[in-house]
Amino acid sequence: MDFRNADLSEVDFSYSNLAGFDFTDTNLREATGILVTWDKTTVFPTSELDGSIFALPVALERRIRDDCRAQDWLTRVGRLGAAEKILWSADQLRAGAPHNDAALPVAQDLFWKSGAPFLQSQLLFFLSPRMSDDQIREMLNASPSHNAASGALVRNALDIAIRRRMIGDGDIRAMTRSLLQSKDTAVRERALRVLSRHRPSVDDVSAVYRAIEQHPNLGATYVLETARAWASNIWSNLRPD
Repeated sequence: MDFRNADLSEVDFSYSNLAGFDFTDTNLREATGILVTWDKTTVFPTSELDGSIFALPVALERRIRDDCRAQDWLTRVGRLGAAEKILWSADQLRAGAPHNDAALPVAQDLFWKSGAPFLQSQLLFFLSPRMSDDQIREMLNASPSHNAASGALVRNALDIAIRRRMIGDGDIRAMTRSLLQSKDTAVRERALRVLSRHRPSVDDVSAVYRAIEQHPNLGATYVLETARAWASNIWSNLRPD
């Protein structure tokens, strides 16, 4: 499929299989989506990927390809079990650790390619303090695109966004709105609560209404969140100055 020179910025690719797609010179800025799949036949040369779900994995692939030390450690650590991968990452991500220079791309690659929700959640926990806001943004955008069915991973990712005061970021909000399409009830409810509790925009509310139309049971959660916000406002107005 040829999408050369196309403008696909802010497109939601949820549940898409992009194997064989050619995105040469394509604008994919802020593209979002959950459970999006692609492989080595998907072409991204000279694409604009800022703020998209593709930014982290494409950058990782290029960095590790050019870093022999990271390649070596990725091979070694890749043979370990889940617990050992977590322990190695936690230890080597420390400032001054002997393999600290290779630990970040290795742990990021393990995170991205793992299909194990617990491993991903734990790696994200240890990675987040060592990453800049831009790196966190890429990680949070990529994580649900790869495994949106994981409640533990989504909860951890959104909690990190809240703690880092990034939940108002446009890319993060778009990612959270995409989670409303998840097949997992807990993930949908968590996304709705986060959107409702952090100054929902018109786009957020529209996305919530669409999600409720598809998943009527989500309506009860929205009513509770609306009542909570209303009660909170009333209480704030009653408190003495």
